[in-house]
Amino acid sequence: MIDTMPYTPTGISWSRYRLVSILMTVFGLVPVVVFLAIGRQAFALAYLAIGASFLILTAPRYGFYLFMAANYVYAPFYTRFFAIHPGDVCALLFIGAVVISWIFRHSSRIGKTCFDFPLMALVAATVISGIFAFSPELSLVPIGRIIFIYLAYRGIYTFSESYDPARMVRFMIHLHAFVSLGHTILFFGRGGAWRIFGVTGVGFETFSLVLVPLTLAHAIWARTARQQLKYTGFFLVGLLAALATMSRGPVMTIAIACPILLAVSYYKARKLNHARATGYVSRFALAVVPILVFLLIGTNAYQLLGTRMEQLVAERATGTIETRLSLWKAALESFRLSPVTGIGIGNYWLLDDLLPHLKFDPVRFMVAGLSFHNVFLQYLSETGILGVSALLFLAGSVFSAGRRILVRVTDFEDMTLSLSVFVFSFIFCITIFYMRVWTWGQEGFILAFNLAILARWHKTTSDGDMTES
Repeated sequence: MIDTMPYTPTGISWSRYRLVSILMTVFGLVPVVVFLAIGRQAFALAYLAIGASFLILTAPRYGFYLFMAANYVYAPFYTRFFAIHPGDVCALLFIGAVVISWIFRHSSRIGKTCFDFPLMALVAATVISGIFAFSPELSLVPIGRIIFIYLAYRGIYTFSESYDPARMVRFMIHLHAFVSLGHTILFFGRGGAWRIFGVTGVGFETFSLVLVPLTLAHAIWARTARQQLKYTGFFLVGLLAALATMSRGPVMTIAIACPILLAVSYYKARKLNHARATGYVSRFALAVVPILVFLLIGTNAYQLLGTRMEQLVAERATGTIETRLSLWKAALESFRLSPVTGIGIGNYWLLDDLLPHLKFDPVRFMVAGLSFHNVFLQYLSETGILGVSALLFLAGSVFSAGRRILVRVTDFEDMTLSLSVFVFSFIFCITIFYMRVWTWGQEGFILAFNLAILARWHKTTSDGDMTES
């Protein structure tokens, strides 16, 4: 596995570095106390903001932590042309910190990654769709977003060169478990009457459908029974929080991905003759599944979720299923307007003007201005054949990399991260056909994170150096 360095780049031990940092922080807070004492709150806030920015720019690790945590807060600040999210600001600071760190390295070579070409193809297709869009102005922000996501991907990938990617994934699992615990308490406290998204907003759906299976992978391949128990608890809390959203997409994804993860893990554990992992899979089926069945059927908390799931198999589409089908039909109709380059990325706002007959759809008034709630159809409509081909190329590259890692790795110590990136690659490939978003908003940054970890681990296993630092 990749080990963290015992010394800082300046040769100081990390323990001494932490002590000096604490002392500097204490003395650095003195002006804040003075400003607050004299009633200058604005000066205190400005001083803190400048100090925090300087700290993050000189310490990419803290920038990474803040960047990932900020994505769990949905608090957009709307300007005249676009919205700025907390994650955007923290992403800029983190990317800046990575760039500064890269500049002062002994070697400033920019290495290629396995997803550079697929992502650049997606960026190029997005730009082309904007050039030929019905309203090019509406395409500017989405184009900027996809470029920003690529920069975040490169930043996280570069950072993972000097910081253990397995630790980065564990940080995300712990963070998600903490947020999920709050959501679960709130959900049961309200008797299951509300759909709970918390401060994260609907972006919590995508975080859940990725991180809940990743947590299960850590539980299966934990080194000790204590760690297995801890990650099993995290898994249950994350799963309950995902169920509390009452969203069909994440629940369906988890229901598909987790059995596949268990089956693949059991197969790999048998080949490695690893009793703890095979035993965990058996105990999971015997103990954890009945607990989940009891929570879903034996309580009244999830009645609304049951009602929403029944809509999937109803003879006649009703509720949000009907509105979603309306969106998908509109996407297919708009694709015919410009099959090669699409109507233009971000131009779904003009759909009612481009296809006036849609206004006669009985449920159209409920979905006007919404995205198509399907990544594949969104790209088919807005970027045409060029864009959807680039999207499928990216999905194929992601799954291929995940599968190669799974086949290549045979060491138990590396299996946790290998199964984690594999299950993500599978999840990404299936969810582009029914989830609403992957390449913009908060979800875009979780995509950048997972792609960067997958690319880094793919390079590490490809080089055959599992002790790379």
